[in-house]
Amino acid sequence: MISTRERVTGLACELSVMNKMLFFMGCTLGAMVKSEENGSLPLIGYDTILDHLDIALVVTNADARHDMVYQNSAAVTMLAAIDPVGDHLGFADYFAAEYRADLTRLLGVERDETRQMEAVVHPADSPPYNVEIIARGVDHVVVVSVYRFVHDLVKNEAFTVATAVLDNSDELVILTDSLGDIEWVNAAFERRTGWSLGEIMGKNPASFLNGPLTDPLVGKGIADAVNQETPFSGEMWRYTKNGEPFRVALRLQPVIGRNNRLEHYISLSIDITDQSDDHEALAQLPLVLEQRAHVRTFELERELQLSMAANAAKTAFVSTMSHEIRTPLNAIVGFTHLLAETALTEEQAAFVEKTQRAAAMLMDLVSDILDFSKIDAGAMTLTNAPFEVRDVIDALESVTGWSAHEKGLQFVTSVDDAVPLVVVGDRLRFTEVLLNLVGNAIKFTATGSVRVQVSLVTAEADAIIVRCDVVDTGIGMTHDVMEHVFDTFFQADSGAERNYGGAGLGLVITKGLVELMGGTISVESTPTVGSHFSFTAQFRPATATEATPPPLPVETASVTRLRGATVLVVEDNPFNQDVIVTLLERVGVDVVVAANGVQALAAMSEAPTTMLVLMDVQMPVMNGIEATRAIRDNPAWDNTVIVGLTANVSAEDERHCREAGMSDVLAKPIAPELLYRTLERFLPTSPRPRYVDPDVLRSLTDDPAKIARFAQKFVEVLTVSMKVIRDATAAPDLAALAREAHSLKSSAMMVGAQGFGEQCAALERAALDGDLPRALTLLDALTMVARGVSNELALIINSDLTARTD
Repeated sequence: MISTRERVTGLACELSVMNKMLFFMGCTLGAMVKSEENGSLPLIGYDTILDHLDIALVVTNADARHDMVYQNSAAVTMLAAIDPVGDHLGFADYFAAEYRADLTRLLGVERDETRQMEAVVHPADSPPYNVEIIARGVDHVVVVSVYRFVHDLVKNEAFTVATAVLDNSDELVILTDSLGDIEWVNAAFERRTGWSLGEIMGKNPASFLNGPLTDPLVGKGIADAVNQETPFSGEMWRYTKNGEPFRVALRLQPVIGRNNRLEHYISLSIDITDQSDDHEALAQLPLVLEQRAHVRTFELERELQLSMAANAAKTAFVSTMSHEIRTPLNAIVGFTHLLAETALTEEQAAFVEKTQRAAAMLMDLVSDILDFSKIDAGAMTLTNAPFEVRDVIDALESVTGWSAHEKGLQFVTSVDDAVPLVVVGDRLRFTEVLLNLVGNAIKFTATGSVRVQVSLVTAEADAIIVRCDVVDTGIGMTHDVMEHVFDTFFQADSGAERNYGGAGLGLVITKGLVELMGGTISVESTPTVGSHFSFTAQFRPATATEATPPPLPVETASVTRLRGATVLVVEDNPFNQDVIVTLLERVGVDVVVAANGVQALAAMSEAPTTMLVLMDVQMPVMNGIEATRAIRDNPAWDNTVIVGLTANVSAEDERHCREAGMSDVLAKPIAPELLYRTLERFLPTSPRPRYVDPDVLRSLTDDPAKIARFAQKFVEVLTVSMKVIRDATAAPDLAALAREAHSLKSSAMMVGAQGFGEQCAALERAALDGDLPRALTLLDALTMVARGVSNELALIINSDLTARTD
């Protein structure tokens, strides 16, 4: 009698074989384990497979509640990571409400019926991931298996591991495509038949393995199984390359991938030419093969986990090394900038300039390595925002044109009139590709010209494709070099006496970025004549709103207006502390220094007039993310600007910073000009503006204590109202925005914040007019002025200003 547990296990194994790509990677026959008592046995029993499968397996009651009566270890781990809702939990309660109806239908399977669906699992402490859920009715229970989709890159790595395992097996393994044409065979097949993979790739096995002794009915059974996408088991005669017949016991299994799509067939054969006609053993062969396949599947799924962990470790290592290199590099860049501004001899100035160039080259190399790592790991993402293609070309000419002119080269750029003025895409990555190609063209061209041409390929309702050509009259390339120019770490000039620098990553990164933008890249070149690189990029057409040119920026004032502002610098590295403090003090900024998040919170309490915080992200005791959250949790500091400083420049790192509450994030090393521009952007237009007229407060009462209480009450109202205004703008809820702006306007006028009240009135008008873009612009200015009002009222509350009314 077969127990329910054994039936559940067998069904779970069958579902794994029939529905997962991992089957063909993990399947191998292996020599059957012989036992003196029992004869042929599987490598491990059903219970052991259940306990070790990485596939989550759940058994539920077949009634309407579908309570779980069994979970294997993988299911316990998966469900424990989800934060369910409710006291009495069924299987469906572990998934989002949007899946409940589909899960109820899924679990309502009849006996021997199979259903499947896809869903998203949302663990409490890690990113969500996609799963496929398969349910099978068995007696009075439902067997549910949950598979997590694995990234194609990892699957390819696991397939490499699988082929190595299968090559060491004695069984004959054939892997075909969905039409039955050969894609791969193992070494045992090549040894036994004499056919190499190169000779039979793309052929149907029947075209060269069958012969006079091959039973036509067996051949027809195999053909029918392929046409109907069903398994097949049986015995048949095969022939070697030399015409020698041999008999095999064969199992043909279709491999079904995602969305029930047939992807491959796998043929597993054992040479039984010299064995007796043991029908009982042959009858058990399919079960033995399936059991051994599941064992191999388990082993290879474990390899998958190790491969994924290795990829994660590699990414973390590159990110850590980027941080460790950028941190001291930040000090080098900062100190050389400060040194260049001092009185130097001509020779010293030349040394400083060379040091700055070397630092810039090192920075470029670090950025290339990080970009290559992200592209290699599939972690590079693109942003989408409207930008002007012609602005990119103008900026390209400004950045690289001077280096071409320094070499006496003619540098020409042009954009066809057919190219739209504004497109939507990743301006930064598009610019990076052009800079890489133009930089190479200038580097490898001694005389002549470098030309950049942008033209339109197609313009559809949902996509615009542009083509960019970079043509030079440089040293050119041979045909052999062109074949490998986009290979990783390849350098055309790699001899002992290299004339040109580079790490061999530029064109690899360029190709990866072009493909991310939905394009292709190619090169044509002739030695001593020049090279012609061409690439395409796909963008989205801009809407009418997106195509409207943004308003011209307000003229930026001189850094002298930063004098008197108070900035808190939170940085644990003493060299970087010195650089930032010196840069700020040279333009008259009052600087407070903290070495970690705990010290930063203490400094904020002691310096209520702090206008801006420069927050390092990686610090001991309390890091910048934790400190930022703590500041944002205190309503008294709600209007304080926090700018992050980090050497980890990935999009995910920046996202974490902004989610914590940072207004902006600057990457190390920080150019002094960028630091000053950032301060000017976030600090008020004057370090000590008169946002509040104290005479208005004095006209209310001559009691200093009452004035202080009145001012404190408005600060509390201001903090709450600004949050309501920001939430209403984000919703957007223009009616609520207008009400709150009107209410805050009246309160501001009463305390003497005339300018702030006028800006509230302007925001109210924009909300009533339904002009959300203008409301967003006004909100940025209003936030800055609110910070100034709070700071001045804090002075009134904490200083002797009210005492002078006595």
